[in-house]
Amino acid sequence: MKKLKIDLLYGTDVLTLPATVLGRLAQADEAELKVLLCLCDGQTRSAFDPEAVAEQLELSADAVMGAIQFWRGAGVLKKSELKHQPAMETTVSETVVSETAGSEPVSSSAPAESIAPAPVKAETPKASVTIVRSDDGTPHYTAEEITRIFAENGELSGMIDECQNIFGKLFNPTEINKIMALTEYFRLDCEYILLLCYYCKKIGKASVPYLDKLARSLYSEGIDNVDALGDRLGELEAAADLGGYYRTLSGAGKRSFTDRESKFIAQWVKWSINPDLLKLAYEVSVDATGAPSMPYINKVLSNWREAGYTTADQVVKAMEQYKEKKETRTAAAQNGSFATDEFFEAALKRILALHEGG
Repeated sequence: MKKLKIDLLYGTDVLTLPATVLGRLAQADEAELKVLLCLCDGQTRSAFDPEAVAEQLELSADAVMGAIQFWRGAGVLKKSELKHQPAMETTVSETVVSETAGSEPVSSSAPAESIAPAPVKAETPKASVTIVRSDDGTPHYTAEEITRIFAENGELSGMIDECQNIFGKLFNPTEINKIMALTEYFRLDCEYILLLCYYCKKIGKASVPYLDKLARSLYSEGIDNVDALGDRLGELEAAADLGGYYRTLSGAGKRSFTDRESKFIAQWVKWSINPDLLKLAYEVSVDATGAPSMPYINKVLSNWREAGYTTADQVVKAMEQYKEKKETRTAAAQNGSFATDEFFEAALKRILALHEGG
């Protein structure tokens, strides 16, 4: 598509936004964008009235407050209580004073005994909520804020309860904060979190810190929806199975794989390497080097894959055919016959040597 140059017609009025907004546009919905643009007006921002903004934008008050919560979680804005609340305005009927001597002031619209206005009950200002942020910018909710959010979002509250059931424990406030940050700040939906909980439980790591670390890692990879998560967890489970099989072959024990070793295993999973093919490559590695070598195994598997071999049976059959041809050529040479295939075999050996050296 042809690139265009766009010029903005500012006129006499300009709206400004924090640059951090750009990183959250993909997750923001229509209501959240409307509220954000409305907040660009300094007067609206300095004395924010959710009901007035809701009426102006044709949204519900809940939608407006939900948008505020979203942009607070994204680190774009914060809210605090006004230090000086505006004075309550009262309306008093105008009093007309008669110039007649001895007369009493009389209201133009009410009898004398009802001149004084009825007392106006001032509204109690809503308490502000202060969100403390961690070093990474994620919000840390107070107990009062957690209670309020749970009251407004039954799905979130139910999800926390289900996570506790999966892990078989009650979460403390710190753990609840971590899970809430995943939903409120990273915008991961409840189904995503629950699926991740089941996975953590399955691999024996049913802890909120591990859940939080894994969720953030997956999010950084761009895995931010349930479908992508399901595919990725399938890869992780396959890697765990293949890694466990390799441990058995190599006698690696329970030590953790290094980052390089983990990358090899992840690559084999992407290549759909099955245990039988891995075992054969392992045996080739040990026969050639005297010890298991992941780089060597990886090279062998890569060569087989390029040759189109996907099973151990295919590799064994190809080896047997090659051995038979070699024996036939050797017998022919011993009988004094000249086989042009020797040139091709020599060329093949040179190519393989160069390929293995690279």
